[in-house]
Amino acid sequence: MGFAGKTAPRLMTPTGEVGVFSCPQGKGKSDLLEDYKEAKECVLQCASDLLKSASVRENQFAGDLINTSVARLEGESFTLVILGEFKRGKSTLVNALLGAAVMPSALVPLTAIPTMVRYGEKPAARVLFENGNTVPIAVEDVKQYVAEKFNPKNVKNVREVTIEFPTARLKEGMVLVDTPGVGSVYQHNTDSAYGYLPYSDCAVFLISVDAPLSRVELEYLRDIQGHVRKIFYVLNKVDLVQPEDADEVLDFTRRVLAQNLGEEDVYLLPVSAKTALDAKLQDDAEMLRKSRVDVLEKDIDSFVRASKGALVLTAAANRLLKVVGDEETAQNLWRRAMDDTTEGLNEKIARFDKALAELEQEREDSIYLLYREIDRMAAQITERMEAYKRQNLPVLTARLQDYARDNLTGQSTKEAVATLHKYVIDLVQTGLERKKEEEWETIQAELAGLADRFFDRIESIVERLLQAAAKIFNLDVVSQARAAYVIGDRRIFFHFHEHPTFIPNLTDLPLFSVIPVALARGHVVKKATEKLEELLDRNTGRVRYNLTEKVRESVRKMAGDLRLRADALARGLKLALEDARRERSYDEAGRQAALAAREVEAARLARARAALEAVLAGWENRLVNTEKKAVS
Repeated sequence: MGFAGKTAPRLMTPTGEVGVFSCPQGKGKSDLLEDYKEAKECVLQCASDLLKSASVRENQFAGDLINTSVARLEGESFTLVILGEFKRGKSTLVNALLGAAVMPSALVPLTAIPTMVRYGEKPAARVLFENGNTVPIAVEDVKQYVAEKFNPKNVKNVREVTIEFPTARLKEGMVLVDTPGVGSVYQHNTDSAYGYLPYSDCAVFLISVDAPLSRVELEYLRDIQGHVRKIFYVLNKVDLVQPEDADEVLDFTRRVLAQNLGEEDVYLLPVSAKTALDAKLQDDAEMLRKSRVDVLEKDIDSFVRASKGALVLTAAANRLLKVVGDEETAQNLWRRAMDDTTEGLNEKIARFDKALAELEQEREDSIYLLYREIDRMAAQITERMEAYKRQNLPVLTARLQDYARDNLTGQSTKEAVATLHKYVIDLVQTGLERKKEEEWETIQAELAGLADRFFDRIESIVERLLQAAAKIFNLDVVSQARAAYVIGDRRIFFHFHEHPTFIPNLTDLPLFSVIPVALARGHVVKKATEKLEELLDRNTGRVRYNLTEKVRESVRKMAGDLRLRADALARGLKLALEDARRERSYDEAGRQAALAAREVEAARLARARAALEAVLAGWENRLVNTEKKAVS
């Protein structure tokens, strides 16, 4: 497919009129969320207006580039993970943030399965099982899968539960994750809570006024610091004690946190999640104010909009600004072509087409090299996963043998087989889950470097195309700033479903039910060891395959963006030349009408440029300041 896309389909024109551009400007308010909403609306309105220009110009590639930017901006999401020891009120806080009793709660450690809550037009829920099957359920039945009482030790093999619910906060892109409590008597709950640390944009760490900070909580906090960019420390259940007692607990807890986290001071917000939930259910603004959950909501909104929101917002504004620059260059090219002679114009178009063909081939060569990177990264993934398998097999084997020695006493042969079978699966899955997350972080860093390298190449080609047009047609062109490329979400959920259900259970072998325990124990451990090696081999292969496929998907998307960036400019320049060649034959009235239409488009572009540059001026500074605060 060529740069200029001569056979590209024409863009469907939504309206024939040019319209009047208007964009809400920031008023310098202290409310960051309102500023963000205003800036986002401004960028989306600019996109809508530029889409009209692309439609009038029949530039399908520019239209696709604009629509892609809009989709990324509108599809932004922010994952807020609620963390903490069991029975600190995490589910109640989720309900308070939602303003509805969506999550079940109880007097005993309840949440055993991670539960995500995201936006939906109507309440709905679904269960994702370890074997990959997804089953829709009623929201009121969620507790049957997430509660320890109804799903003890996750005997139902649930991986996670997703709830969809219609609230304004979720509609704006917030995803809430309620995690099992760390420190629960159920170790699998603690493991599951740790597993969600890498998937958060920010986290709320919940402490309770009715229980002192425990060693487990402090250890958990030290782990969180390495995985989460921002932590909001919250002291919950202040409604249970007198105000002076709450102040004393607040001061003590703040000092303990500062000492153990190596910080001079820690911002700890006292709240009552229960009071906040009651307030929202009763629509009582004063009660909500007293709960102080409204303060937490504002803090969270401000952070996510000023960090990840600013990144997505500025990336979209930068991409749209490039569309503006391309269209402005095409406008200038049209004017030069209109003033030229027919012979001179034809000669220059021929020279431009030649330069375009050469740069097009260079672009395709770059994309070919980009696809070769898939093979290189796949080979590295394979090498690292094979090394993991070699290094961990003897370690896991030793742990299995130690476990068998210490835990099979008093069990029948059949019970011993079942115990070891479950332990082998847990060993393999727990290790591979950690390795999978570690691998994806490595791959994300490599993909980011890859995107930078190849987008620099494409931007260089685009710049040379602009310079070729400038030289051939005697144009003044301004080099465009390098725009950030965002590879999807910063965090990506994977469901590799490591449980190997296709492998027969050791308990299915009838011989074991009749052999005496003393005689069978050695054979049982030997078979379990063989099963461990088989499970590790097969499931390491699964992780390797899924990671490699994710790399292929990312690179294919990257290649599409590379082509789109170059094609949008080339198509705009070619259309300008074709229009000039055709419109040169018009009579004076026709030429004046064409010029008037160009003036209207130029004014539209000027307004869009001013609005987008204003957004970038404010939000790029905010992004830099937020990154500095997050690091410090």
